[in-house]
Amino acid sequence: MRIIAFISLLLAFSFCGAAFAAEKETLPASVVAVIDIQKIMEEALASKEIQKKLDARRSQFQAEITKEENELRKAEKELAAMRDTLAVHEYSKREQQLKQRFSAVESYVRTRRKVLDQSYTIAMDAIRKAVISIIEEVSLQKGINIVIVKQNIIWTNRKLDITSDVLTLFNKKIPKINVNLPLEAEESE
Repeated sequence: MRIIAFISLLLAFSFCGAAFAAEKETLPASVVAVIDIQKIMEEALASKEIQKKLDARRSQFQAEITKEENELRKAEKELAAMRDTLAVHEYSKREQQLKQRFSAVESYVRTRRKVLDQSYTIAMDAIRKAVISIIEEVSLQKGINIVIVKQNIIWTNRKLDITSDVLTLFNKKIPKINVNLPLEAEESE
């Protein structure tokens, strides 16, 4: 009886091993490549164009804010100079109006900064999606079935790095990304 049980177990294991081996044979061989996404995001022509546009908008925004801050400081000084000549009620009224103006400017600054940040995020997400499609295209061309981000690797053979291939193709196919930024809509109003 023990011999029959042992033979049954042996046959069961051999069938499992054969099934596992058959499944293992159907998997393709791993062809690995490495990509430096950070480098592509920094060096792509579309990324540089977006960064240039956003920097210009930030500078324009900063100039507007500086002008508004200067006007507020001037109004504050003028009000302080009139403190002794104005009635208490009138002074309080003007002081309250100035505080409301300060508040409005602070709110405007927060809103604009948020819009600038959102604009940058939207644009960079569009670039990331485009980069992924280019990585897929290069991988299919080269028969690669695994792409690993370079920042997750301690060491690799440089021949596995497809960063320059992806960057070249990305710049060729997508030198510019047209993203409808919320900031553009706001400015056109």
